[in-house]
Amino acid sequence: MSRKKLFEKEQSNIGKLGEKVALLYLKKNQYKIIQSNFYNRKGKRLGEIDIIAQKNNKIIFIEVKSRLIKNAFNFYILPEENINVNKIHRLQKIIHYYLFQTQQENIPWQLDAISVWISFEKNISNKIKNHFLNQNNIYYMPIRSFLFKKTKAHCWVKHLKSIFI
Repeated sequence: MSRKKLFEKEQSNIGKLGEKVALLYLKKNQYKIIQSNFYNRKGKRLGEIDIIAQKNNKIIFIEVKSRLIKNAFNFYILPEENINVNKIHRLQKIIHYYLFQTQQENIPWQLDAISVWISFEKNISNKIKNHFLNQNNIYYMPIRSFLFKKTKAHCWVKHLKSIFI
C-alpha cells in the first residue's frame, strides 16, 4: 500500500474515532442522538452532517473535527480551524435539506462543532492533560480504540456551540 493510501486510511480511522468520542460525549451530556453521518441519497451530493442530536426541543447539527497528536507540540493546532466559510455554507445546504425532508423546518436548530484531540502516547497525554487542566470547556475521555488494535486512546473534547445560527 502506498504512503498516501496509508495516510488516508489513518486519517479516516482518526475521523471515525473522533466521531465515536463525540457521540459518547453527547450521550454523557444528555443529548438525544437522532442520526449520524447523514447525507442526501438522491441528486447532487450536498454534503454530510456528522451528528444530528436533540436537546431542549432544539435540533443540534454537529460537525466533528479530530486531530491525532503525535508529539507534545502539535496539540496547539485546533481541529476546528478546518471549519471555514465554505464548509459552513455546505453544511447549511445539507441542514436545510434535512429539515425539509423530515418536515421540521419550523423547529429551532443550531450548528455546533466538536473538536477532538487524540493521542495514543501516555507521556504526551500527561503533558497535554496538564496543559488543559485549567480549561473548564475541555473534557478528558480515555477510551479503548478498536480501530487501532485495541489500544487505549487518550481523548480531549471541546464543544463549540452555535458556530452559525
